[in-house]
Amino acid sequence: MSKSCPSCGAACPTEAKFCKACGATLSQVAKPTPGTPAAAAAPEPSAPGSLDNRAPGASMKGRRRILVVAVAVLGVLSVGMVGAVLALRPSNPGADPAPPEAAASGSLRPDTAPSQRVDPRGEQNAPRRAPAPAATPSPGNARPDGFPEQIPTQRTPPPKVSEWADAPTVELAPKGCTRKVVREWLKLNCSQGDDNDITPLAITDISGFGGFGADYFTWEKSGKVIDVVVRMRKGHKGTATMQMESVSITAGYDWTADEPFPEVVWR
Repeated sequence: MSKSCPSCGAACPTEAKFCKACGATLSQVAKPTPGTPAAAAAPEPSAPGSLDNRAPGASMKGRRRILVVAVAVLGVLSVGMVGAVLALRPSNPGADPAPPEAAASGSLRPDTAPSQRVDPRGEQNAPRRAPAPAATPSPGNARPDGFPEQIPTQRTPPPKVSEWADAPTVELAPKGCTRKVVREWLKLNCSQGDDNDITPLAITDISGFGGFGADYFTWEKSGKVIDVVVRMRKGHKGTATMQMESVSITAGYDWTADEPFPEVVWR
């Protein structure tokens, strides 16, 4: 004999406790008693495939399938996260990362060192150097009277020996006396030599030259040479006495404010 499954209606052996088709429990189906309707004796069937009507083995298999699927999903997510981290990691960890503006514009060349980046216009950002100091004004082309083409009105450093050597020499009387001009600096010199008969003694009566060591300098070797260097200032004048054995000379400069060049005093 056989009996029908109350869940799916499949025919099952009388001694079977579970339906082979859907796994529902057959022992829950009560045998009808005489005088009792069959519908009242049988419990209300559950929905096909519910966990309550499945056999213990079928329920365990379902849980295993869910666990396997969950493990597979976690594995896929883990692989995706590792791939994303590797993709974001720089190919050269020790390299200096490009600045945002260079990375966005693509202006950083692959073969360019970090210290030689290129801006969006293609110009190399080389380290800036300090500007070179301004060159000291040179005498330039001298005028026929020995003055440079232009005399600065602002202070410049005293000329070097090499500048005095390159400056044009203007002969004065008596023979053996000379003058030179470098920028705004005037040099008056009288030296004894084989081609003259002067005997320099001293420089005296200095007036209007300014401060010694800043605006004028003197050098004396009695009987051999006397020398004075003075800074000519526009709107000023100054003189000194060049004493020699046979003659005394009043020497200096006079530079009025409305004149482009000073006048050398030598009398």
